Amino acid sequence: MTPYLPMIAYCGAVTLAIGLLYAFDTQRWFWHVLALALAFAIGFFPNPSGYNSPLLDTIAGSLIVFLLFWGLGGLLLGTVPHRTKHA
Repeated sequence: MTPYLPMIAYCGAVTLAIGLLYAFDTQRWFWHVLALALAFAIGFFPNPSGYNSPLLDTIAGSLIVFLLFWGLGGLLLGTVPHRTKHA
């Protein structure tokens, strides 16, 4: 596997998380805390013995990066006051 594939996958996960936060705004705080807890749970869970491959590591890493950015971004952006646009 080329070293560019994981970089593209991780940058895509970050872009997707930020894009979802921008398009749909932040959700309730507990969804973002749950996403952070799930990211840490996936990160600390060991791979099963038959599933050691670079592709699965890249998929799991992309999922962890997405959940971390979406969870932290939602919690940090949830404290920013919203400004309404006036016509």
